[in-house]
Amino acid sequence: MKHFLATVAFGALLATSMPNLVLAETPEDQLVVATTMSNILTLDPAAITGRETVQVLNNIYDTLVVLSPADRSVQPRLAERWEVSDDRQSIRFHLRSDAKFASGNPVTAQDVAWSLKRLLARNLAQSSFLKTRGFTLEAADKAFIAEDEHTFLLNLPKPDDPNLLLMILAQNGPGSIFDSKTVLENEKDGDLGAAWLTLNSAGSGPFTLTQWKSNEYIILTRNDDYWGEKAAMKRVLMRHLPESQSQRLLLEKGDIDVAYSLQAPDLKSLETDEAVAIASTPGSGFYYLSVSMKDEKFANKKVREALRYLIDYEGLDKAVMPYYGKLHQRPLSTGVLGALPDEGYKLDVAKAKALLAEAG
Repeated sequence: MKHFLATVAFGALLATSMPNLVLAETPEDQLVVATTMSNILTLDPAAITGRETVQVLNNIYDTLVVLSPADRSVQPRLAERWEVSDDRQSIRFHLRSDAKFASGNPVTAQDVAWSLKRLLARNLAQSSFLKTRGFTLEAADKAFIAEDEHTFLLNLPKPDDPNLLLMILAQNGPGSIFDSKTVLENEKDGDLGAAWLTLNSAGSGPFTLTQWKSNEYIILTRNDDYWGEKAAMKRVLMRHLPESQSQRLLLEKGDIDVAYSLQAPDLKSLETDEAVAIASTPGSGFYYLSVSMKDEKFANKKVREALRYLIDYEGLDKAVMPYYGKLHQRPLSTGVLGALPDEGYKLDVAKAKALLAEAG
């Protein structure tokens, strides 16, 4: 269970029952997880849009590096080590020599370069992580270079902080590494395997995708050829249970082992249950309010400033966000290099009204 729980935990919440609650007919090497799948529309890492999908991808795809849940530091994954050039314009990754994809194909630097180029070629939401750093499909061959089978060179297209690039590559989605040979074998009409990857996997993680039935369940099977420590669970069944109360009741009865989408009130009610363990692990995600600058009203800075004073930050922090997050008013996570102190916005309706009046 170590690998599954370790990777799922990046989503910020995990509530797991103790072994004495598991039903007798459930084998000890199988795990039943309740979550919500409403936002899981595809399992192609380049095309995902919601954090729920990352729960699955973290278990079937590897990235070059990974962020430690404890302190957000960058740790090895497919890359055993890496060096930043003296001019800070490139990062050279040295890949594990023993890593294989679930297909049996070796993980190579060519697969890494192909995966990042495919991300830009698909040009979907996940590609924005690289595009905002200056990467383009036209210059991909200069940016992503396989120097040999196990050495990958990433050239930064413009002056940037290499640490930010490492944090991007640690995320499943923009940083997922594909088995390029398997994907291309299943390519149709030049789609770079997009249709096939919707329902299939081509990764090197501790699990492989066995079956996905939309808004019903996902079955993951242990990858016995995984390069790292073999997962304790032979099979993981993820069930679509969007109602928090239903998850809590099934958890208490022992019909599920892990509840991933519990709301704060249900978690609060489980605090005194000795048969249930609740754990929260820091993640990189954040909740935010956004507006379109194409709307002339929102193009006015005073209107946007007013919106900042119309949010009950403390109320949300106390009623909605326990176990899920902490009050934080910056786009970089707490503890990350470059994160600034909070700006200190508070609910202030009078000030918001004044700003709106000034804005007309």
